[in-house]
Amino acid sequence: MSLTKHFKVQSAVFDLFHTLVDPEDYRPKDFRRTDKIAELFKLDPDAFSKYWSEILQERCTKPKKTIDYVQEYVTKTTGKSCSLQDLTIAELILGRYQDLSIKNPDTLVRQTLASLKYNGLKLGLLSNVDEREVSAWPYSPLASLFDVVCFSYEIGCMKPSKEAYSIVLDNLSASAQSSVYVGDGSDHELRGARDAGFGLVIFMRGHVAKNGLRTQDEIRESTDIADFTIGNLTELPSLIEKVDKF
Repeated sequence: MSLTKHFKVQSAVFDLFHTLVDPEDYRPKDFRRTDKIAELFKLDPDAFSKYWSEILQERCTKPKKTIDYVQEYVTKTTGKSCSLQDLTIAELILGRYQDLSIKNPDTLVRQTLASLKYNGLKLGLLSNVDEREVSAWPYSPLASLFDVVCFSYEIGCMKPSKEAYSIVLDNLSASAQSSVYVGDGSDHELRGARDAGFGLVIFMRGHVAKNGLRTQDEIRESTDIADFTIGNLTELPSLIEKVDKF
């Protein structure tokens, strides 16, 4: 970023997964939810994986239990109903590692967010998720630190649509120009934040650089889009202070 104009940072909006917390810290290597669900219910794994991808937009923009999509697919394709025990296992498959990451954030992440809040910033969360992926959020040590939380399945739209960014900013009573957006670059969120007018767009590369979910070309692309790149959230307060004092 070329710091040619002073502006005061008043709020910060964060992505959740792979930005603040990372399920890959807990997920076994080569674990795929769709394969495990297919195995549990004796489904064709390729067909179920295709179905799961096709309904991504719906899963992440409708206030519907994620497990209901599984149950409906199993009933439709096998003609059998799902036992309570199998549905309970399926719920664990769908969200166990998200739960662990949400409930056990890095202490430094919590301290950094608390420091930003203590210094007067309003904090918002904006994440593309289905219902099951964030069902543990009320039990997270991070939950109380946010002034506004916008999950896509609740607000009915996903990043990078301008509507998603507008909703979180409106709820924060903050302007885009005085706000920072921090994300790992998934779903073209950094470009979306740029188009939405955020005063500062920051790429959090720490998790995606180590968890193998992003190629080097994709990491370079996110770096090029962002104003700044950080490897750890603890770098954020000093970066904001630098912008504020410029």
